[in-house]
Amino acid sequence: MPFLGIWAQAATGEPSTLLKWLVLLGDPQVTTSSWIGGPLTWAKFLGLLCLLSWILVQLYYALRGPDRLDVARRGPGPAAYGLLVLLGLSVATALVSVLEQNRRLVLPPIGPLNLAGYSVGPFTVTDLLLAALGLVGLVVLEIALWSSLARGSRGGRALLVLLLHGAIAAGVAVYYFVQLAYRQSRGLSPVLESADLLAVLLNGIRYGATYAGLICLVFYAGSFLGEARHVRWRRLAAIAWHTIVESFRRTRAPWAVLALFVVVLAFTNWFLGRGRVAELARIFVSTLSVITTFLLMIMIVLMAPISIPNDIRQQTIYTVVSKPVRRLELIWGRLIGYMAVVTFLLAILGGVSLLYLNGVVGGRVRTTREAALAALNQGRVEEARRLDEAATQLSNRLSARLPLYGSLLFYDSRDRPRMRGVDVGSEERRRSHVEGATPARAIWRYDIVPDPANPSRPVDRRLPVNQLLRPGSLEALENRIVELQLEAQNIERRLTLPDTKPAEARRLNERRQAINAELNSLTPQFEERRRQEQDLIAKARQAEAAGNRQEAARLREQAAAMHSPDIPVEMTFSVFRTTKGVLGEAVNASLVVRNVNRPEVPESRKLFPVQEYYTRRESFPARLLVGSAGRIHMIVQCQSPTQFLGMAENDLYVLANQGPFWTNYLRGLSGIWLQALVMTAVGLFAGTFLSWPVALLLTLAAYLGGQVAFGFLDLFARGQVAGGGPFESLLRLLGHENLSTDLAPTASVVAAQTLDRFFTPIMSSLVYVVPNLNALDVSDTVASGFAVTGRTLLEQGLLGLGYALPFTVAAFYILKNREVAA
Repeated sequence: MPFLGIWAQAATGEPSTLLKWLVLLGDPQVTTSSWIGGPLTWAKFLGLLCLLSWILVQLYYALRGPDRLDVARRGPGPAAYGLLVLLGLSVATALVSVLEQNRRLVLPPIGPLNLAGYSVGPFTVTDLLLAALGLVGLVVLEIALWSSLARGSRGGRALLVLLLHGAIAAGVAVYYFVQLAYRQSRGLSPVLESADLLAVLLNGIRYGATYAGLICLVFYAGSFLGEARHVRWRRLAAIAWHTIVESFRRTRAPWAVLALFVVVLAFTNWFLGRGRVAELARIFVSTLSVITTFLLMIMIVLMAPISIPNDIRQQTIYTVVSKPVRRLELIWGRLIGYMAVVTFLLAILGGVSLLYLNGVVGGRVRTTREAALAALNQGRVEEARRLDEAATQLSNRLSARLPLYGSLLFYDSRDRPRMRGVDVGSEERRRSHVEGATPARAIWRYDIVPDPANPSRPVDRRLPVNQLLRPGSLEALENRIVELQLEAQNIERRLTLPDTKPAEARRLNERRQAINAELNSLTPQFEERRRQEQDLIAKARQAEAAGNRQEAARLREQAAAMHSPDIPVEMTFSVFRTTKGVLGEAVNASLVVRNVNRPEVPESRKLFPVQEYYTRRESFPARLLVGSAGRIHMIVQCQSPTQFLGMAENDLYVLANQGPFWTNYLRGLSGIWLQALVMTAVGLFAGTFLSWPVALLLTLAAYLGGQVAFGFLDLFARGQVAGGGPFESLLRLLGHENLSTDLAPTASVVAAQTLDRFFTPIMSSLVYVVPNLNALDVSDTVASGFAVTGRTLLEQGLLGLGYALPFTVAAFYILKNREVAA
């Protein structure tokens, strides 16, 4: 019945809400910008993994037979022969495809094929081999499924098989309705052509596989929740405590971590203390984070994957599983125990690191300021300024700055908008440049702007005015009054519209009355505080005239306290010099800040010299935010002729807040904790079905892949690696060939490309399995002196849990089906 409703909506060219949701659920590449988009994409990905694992399990049981001796007694079954045929067809398809691509094999296309009155074709040999490959794969899968059911399976598995087949059929039907709605909306004939039918079949199977994956996910989740319902915290705590004791007493790995950290820390200042003063904080914080991460990861890689294999080898696990301890409790108890050890070590290493940073880097800040003061007292003004600037840069890195970024837009010297500035040929491709002494400029827009990744979608980059203005200040009161007046004008305009409904008009009138009441309250308050400020300024002038400068300064401070402080803006620009110019002369730049909503408000203009690799802080009056609704434009120009000013979008930002460093550093340690959580889950997963040497190597490979090679895996999965696949790259390496030249189609090259064509899809899937540990690392943010926000912690916590939970669930199912007590 639901499909009849979909058909009725699709026939009119207007897809129903149900059809849109079915497309959202069925297409792995389709998501939504709402909060449900991320969890739904994660569920579809996990569902496909569940479907793949379920199929592999059925193939394994089909190959093994009813018992382990069945294959030896009766020989391989139809599924084994089908897999051999499938493997041979895969290699043949890859070989023919490579030969056709290299023009070593030229075969005429096969004529069209008539199917149910449709003429489909013409086909190439590769197309037919792919079709045969898919057909054989489908037959092998069906044999495996039904032979598994023939072994006396329970009704739940039979129902699951029927639901999976129904999901595939539903996917084909949904994509057919999608195509029908598309053709109706374009005014095309509802009769699909042969090529469209083939697309419906292939994409429908893709939709159906996603639906089947979601069904498998629900199946596994139900079984897992049924197991989790019996988990008891006392048993988890007992296993966790046993893991902690075993870590400290048997392996002694935590003590080794502490000893190595102290030894490395003792010599760190010898190698890192000689750099530029402004960069010391970043260097020391990054180094300490790398050392902490490396030591903890090595400890986890060495302990987690060998724990369960050692218990099985030493037969100590038999005592545990023979008691009322569930397999899930064994996995989670181990995980909790190892993470308790990691938490204990992180607390010690983090505390020692903070004391070390306070002594070394904080001490350098104090000595630099003392040197600046001494130089100023001796009349060396330039040296004093340089030392004070270095101390300020260093202290800013030892903080938690909260930046507010805008959207960068360039205008060239002919006043034409550009997404990027001038390319000066520098190796630093992140920045582009603005030409000096020309109308060329860079504008940071704090406004509703198009998303650079998707221009059709707007992004809100407006400044949070209420957060930047001090509550109760004159600017905050005036801004609230202007906002209310603008809202009242908008209400008046909407009431004059002829299509305004009575209910809406009544609601607007009620809102107008509330606005008038608030205005009647705020306006006298604002005028009274304005009079108080004017009285304080007048008294300060009288005190100055009387020679009482101390009293005048106090009164002016009281008047200034009634205003919001200036809004700080930090920027880091680079300079590309085309001429040497005057030796020692700085390149000058200008910063103009404008209120887009109220052009009548005077703009703020600053002229300053650019110091490369230094973060310069300027400010603009808070009154520019009054009535702006967060819409502010900041315009930067290079004022020095024949010079170029380099910048990127994140090089300029409004500083919303600046918190303490120690809390930010502790937040940064959460990234290391999450990496340890993921690697512990990977190690326990590997230990459930592998011997300890292989499990250790697999865990180490997962760590290196997620920490070092994930960027390469991502490029490899998208086919953006120069030089071809791994086998072709090996031939290029041995033959000293460059990456861009096409290789001659020799026998070795064809063989290498065939192997690449066969193994590349398998290797590309690693990017979806190997955890991206770099995404959990926030040490660079902490080292740069920027705040790790609560939103970042929440996103990273969900990401770490999204990696760790599937590995622990997979470990539970493997351990559940493994005979560990026999």
